[in-house]
Amino acid sequence: MTGVAENHNTSLPPKEAGLFKRLLKMYEQKQYKMALKIAKQILSNPKLADHGETLAMKGLTLSYMGRKEEAYEDVKRGLKSDLKSYVCWHVYGLIQRGDKKYEEAMKCYVNALKIDKDNIQILRDLATLQVQLRDLEGFRDTRYRLAVLRPSQRSHWLAYAVALHLQGELPLAIKVMEECRKLAHPEKREDCDVEYGEYILYQLELMMEAGSFPEAIEHSLRYESYVFDNVSLLENRVKAYLASGKKKEANEVLFTLLDRNAENWKYYQDLSFPTDSAENLLEFCKEMQKSKPSARTPKKIPLTLTQGDEFRILVRSYLTQGLQKGLPALFNDIKLLYKEPSKASIIEEEVFKILDMEKSRSSQVSPQTSSDEDLPASTLLWTYYFLAQHSDQKRDYIKALEYVDLAIEHTPTLVESYSFKAKIYKHMNRLVEAADCMDEAQSLDTSDRFINYKTGKYLLRANLVDRAETILAKFTREGMKASENLCDMQCFWYMIESARALNRLGKVGEALKILHVIDRHFMDIVDDQLDFHAYCLRKSTIRSYVALIRLEDSVRQHKFYVNAAVLAAEIYLQLSEKQPTDSDDDGINDPSMSAADKKKLKNKQRKAKKKADSERIQQEAAEKAKAHTKVKKDDDEPAAAQKEDLVPEKLAKPEDPLEQACHFLRPLLVLDIPHFDLHRVIFDVYQRKGKYAIAVRSLLRMMSLQPNHPKVAECRTVCLDFENTVNGVPSAIQEVTQEALLAIKQFVPV
Repeated sequence: MTGVAENHNTSLPPKEAGLFKRLLKMYEQKQYKMALKIAKQILSNPKLADHGETLAMKGLTLSYMGRKEEAYEDVKRGLKSDLKSYVCWHVYGLIQRGDKKYEEAMKCYVNALKIDKDNIQILRDLATLQVQLRDLEGFRDTRYRLAVLRPSQRSHWLAYAVALHLQGELPLAIKVMEECRKLAHPEKREDCDVEYGEYILYQLELMMEAGSFPEAIEHSLRYESYVFDNVSLLENRVKAYLASGKKKEANEVLFTLLDRNAENWKYYQDLSFPTDSAENLLEFCKEMQKSKPSARTPKKIPLTLTQGDEFRILVRSYLTQGLQKGLPALFNDIKLLYKEPSKASIIEEEVFKILDMEKSRSSQVSPQTSSDEDLPASTLLWTYYFLAQHSDQKRDYIKALEYVDLAIEHTPTLVESYSFKAKIYKHMNRLVEAADCMDEAQSLDTSDRFINYKTGKYLLRANLVDRAETILAKFTREGMKASENLCDMQCFWYMIESARALNRLGKVGEALKILHVIDRHFMDIVDDQLDFHAYCLRKSTIRSYVALIRLEDSVRQHKFYVNAAVLAAEIYLQLSEKQPTDSDDDGINDPSMSAADKKKLKNKQRKAKKKADSERIQQEAAEKAKAHTKVKKDDDEPAAAQKEDLVPEKLAKPEDPLEQACHFLRPLLVLDIPHFDLHRVIFDVYQRKGKYAIAVRSLLRMMSLQPNHPKVAECRTVCLDFENTVNGVPSAIQEVTQEALLAIKQFVPV
């Protein structure tokens, strides 16, 4: 809850002034019923019936009680009564912010600051919204004003440094952080806390981004003993050494890091050697195998560096150990080696040798004569399992099924065998059989959440939506439909697969409803960062905060949103091609009716349908609001503005399908996403809307991703007609479009 800017109100009599202070106290303690009672008591005085600040506080209290319409009415009355009260403007901004009308809230804060320019609380709220809306220049200026007003508070200078960082003014940000560090520097080493170490690491990252590598090295060495996150410190020091060309010093730090974590592949890649780096790295990995015998990375890296007989010896040892231990992920460990056909052939030969040896051993050695030195009996099972994966990788699905069936015959209770058999069926596009096989795997271990998720996913891909919901209900909240619970929990994989299945089944409205829910979830993710602007600065988690800001700027690059946007655009494109005709409405195809009568009847039917839909939606909203009011508690946060209900029937009949498609695609236009299907639907949608510059840009991106795709040739043909239509657009856009069209004409597929 955000506090209200204090005002030593002199326009109230002493008694009412005391009540007003009590009103503020009740509001801050979330005792809204009592606050509302006090506000009414003040306003009951005929002389104070239009007291602006009391009306504003009454409205703010009502907003926290879920009574939005009354809240806006009272706040506007209060503001009208006292336009020169910064409290009224501040309260109006708080209510607007609660409804996520951030631009309007900022305007209110600016108006409040015109009256009281040095109000700390209003400046803080303004800075929060400025960074939320990425008004970075305004955020920097506001944070500087706060730092000047409260120079003794480190948090304001820290926030100012972050603002400079986001604005790209790194040298000044480094200087500000140095002053913050000096203010926080402990007298004794023992008094150092995590917060001070965070200052040092953040200053180090600023130096790295600014390219001040010598200063970064000196900084990391001088304050190393004050830092608790030593791994981050050492990793940044390695980057600084490598950027400065000091490879020997970088190696020394990397040896320390590898001693802590021998599985980090990046550390091995950063190592530098004076001569043949591959040979030296191979020798180093052999030394690491001796000092860290349980680490797998030092054993995997030599597989990528060797060839021929040397590779054969190493991979034989690696495979034997993995099969003996029964590692289901053994194939995934070495899957990258299949990019080289020669290595794939050697792997196949060695696995077949192990298979022959195991078959011979199992037929000759009885359990009574076996010794501890024999290979485990499960080695044959995991060899079959590996060969099934190997054959699947080669797309020899019949052979893969044979080997996985041998694995099932050997051990009928192994879940992994059934799940991989389902994967093979999926690759063969036998989706129903894949779903049945995965369902059988789930029946072997009903407590395994991962297998449950995979089963649900396979059932959805086979369009078995009801069966999928039954399976997934085992791990969702009781008394609630699995689909609703998974959507509320932002289970995006389920929502994407469910929308695809419903679309394939022809339930377009239900599919669009899920896709709009995904869009709302991503909006919520962006809105949720609002709470962290003050929290992260207060807790001094600065590096994580900057990372969060940058993540939020590109959060819609996530594959879940991209896939949802592509699917939604494809559906809306189909709907745009199936717009209703005059003959679709009842009675309009009557041959006895004139054209004018048909038009009147059509308009009448459209208005009647629109009125019926509106009444039904309003009734449902009223019922929801009534149920929401019954469970509302006094100490709840302010109720957010009600979102429009998503009605499948209404979504399936949009008035402007292309505009709805643009709603999903618009946030992605400013992001450079290497996704061919995304740019394909962007082209189709925007060229139909006459936005040729965007369409041409998407075609250029398609050409760079998959130049030989048939869709590229089709779109190039469409683009040839653009030249006659771009003449009416602004000159700047026309010039860019003409240049792009010229590049498209000259394009020659590889």
